[in-house]
Amino acid sequence: MQTHQLAADRVVVADAPAESVEAAARDIADTLCRRLSVQPTVSVALSGGTTPGPLYARLAAPPYRHLIDWSRVHVFWCDERCVAPDDPASNYRLVMETLLADLPRMPDIHRIKGELPAGLAAQAYARELAEVFRGPLPWFDLVLLGMGGDGHVASLFPHSPQLVTSRSVVATRSPLPPHPRISLSLRAINAAHEVVFLVHGASKADIVAAILAGREEDPARLYPAALVRSQGRLTWFLDRAAAGSLPAGATTEEPKL
Repeated sequence: MQTHQLAADRVVVADAPAESVEAAARDIADTLCRRLSVQPTVSVALSGGTTPGPLYARLAAPPYRHLIDWSRVHVFWCDERCVAPDDPASNYRLVMETLLADLPRMPDIHRIKGELPAGLAAQAYARELAEVFRGPLPWFDLVLLGMGGDGHVASLFPHSPQLVTSRSVVATRSPLPPHPRISLSLRAINAAHEVVFLVHGASKADIVAAILAGREEDPARLYPAALVRSQGRLTWFLDRAAAGSLPAGATTEEPKL
């Protein structure tokens, strides 16, 4: 059978979402522990949405809650909705309730102030990133992304002018409420040492294939997820349903559980 090289360093396909979550949790823990063995702290940028919630809960449970020295982790957000931090739509609230509140040691938390107008919140977060990373561009150790049904990542949506910018943080507008958003830019995401996608469900299978297998003539024009790169490794964790449209012979691997 002819093999088909996909547009990622690794594509890990699990039979079910729970297995995909477990594989992603193990991979993330391995990455953070490995980097903490050679540097004093690590930085991660986390996403909201329905798919990452079980992953955060898994990282907050044994063995990962004890394997990772969370006191040496800086937690950032890939994007935020313009809502209060206790609002049910808040990405900060999601991560706090599913991960941070259950950890034995609290990380350094750098939240996006979604209660501010989007433009002001984006400026404030860009200043905080510049202070922490001591430069105009953050260099996260790991960025975790989901993917929307339209191929968007963080709060970077198809055909948005914010897809091309030199800024690290941008104010954007979602087609769905709450409309005003704040997001890391593609430039900031792509500067990360490692980027991990977690995508589940048959409804996203065709877009996953378009991005990873190049079925569209120019998927980058349609799907922001196709523009994501990394300075080190780019990994996609998929369940069997999300991988259902990948071509025969696609170079994927099974999770090591």
